[in-house]
Amino acid sequence: MVMPGGGRASRCVLALALATALAPALVSCSRGIDQAQSVQTRIGRIHGVAASRVSAPSAALAGAVSVDLEEGLSVAEVLTVVASVARAAEAEDYADYRLTLREEGGRGADRTTLVVDGDVARGPRADAVVTGWRRLQSALVGTVDHTHQPGAETIVVTTPGGLLHDVVESARIGYGTAATTWRFADGGSTYVDDGRIGPRDVRLVQRVQRTVASPTLPLGAPGWRLETHDTQVLLDLPVALTDAVDPEGFTLRAFARPVRPLVEAAVDALDVPGRDLVVRLISPDSDGSDDSDGDVVGWWSSARPTVRGRDPLHRGWDVWLSTVAGRALAGDPS
Repeated sequence: MVMPGGGRASRCVLALALATALAPALVSCSRGIDQAQSVQTRIGRIHGVAASRVSAPSAALAGAVSVDLEEGLSVAEVLTVVASVARAAEAEDYADYRLTLREEGGRGADRTTLVVDGDVARGPRADAVVTGWRRLQSALVGTVDHTHQPGAETIVVTTPGGLLHDVVESARIGYGTAATTWRFADGGSTYVDDGRIGPRDVRLVQRVQRTVASPTLPLGAPGWRLETHDTQVLLDLPVALTDAVDPEGFTLRAFARPVRPLVEAAVDALDVPGRDLVVRLISPDSDGSDDSDGDVVGWWSSARPTVRGRDPLHRGWDVWLSTVAGRALAGDPS
């Protein structure tokens, strides 16, 4: 027997059950939002803070605190802000968070950032990290975006044409550990390095920039990318052509002669004993751009043989590059 209104009653029971099940989650969400607002209110009262934003943690993401610093703060004052933020978070039991500091960059650069987690903000590394960030910011032409967490940190320097200057200044400052990864980019060339930058790294960047981007070459690679690691040095050479060429058209017959001086100059610049040297020849995209993530037409390693079948178009650049680069490395001018 069907009772009148049974469907409506069932729907009411279902809605009540759903509301009961969701109630703890809704309460938790509301509590997280209230907590974030309380932390933001406390941070807004800290001297040196121009603006702040605090987001509540979720099941997938930790909380996030973003602070815009007032202009003209000293390193000691920035450290005081970091410590005060940590105390504000602790007072509201807001323990797991990422702190982002923002302020105007040095020499008119865009806003620079420092990102650390709550443990670093509360720990002994805060002094060294903040001091290093501020020293880089004041000395470099480019914008410094510094992310630090225990066991790993990344420093990205985006510089308008001052890549070599900023590499030299970073070496002079001497910041970094084995866990530091640097990335310098000027809109064309890119340099990536691990650890503390030293004089040998500076000389290597100088040689690469002076040789592979030289206007005296028939074909240069002003958009080069150099990566140095403990056991390997990688140099990407996106060939700069005046006219667009399809991948199939970038053949040995058409381009081997003008590309050869570029390869010889690159190998000569990579004077790094004891490490595997890798040179990748990059064909410009069909639209003429020199994208280092584009078509790798040629690959050579000083420590490993060429890989048969690597190039699906079978253009023969790997064997050619291995021959030319190998002779250049051995000092054979033939």
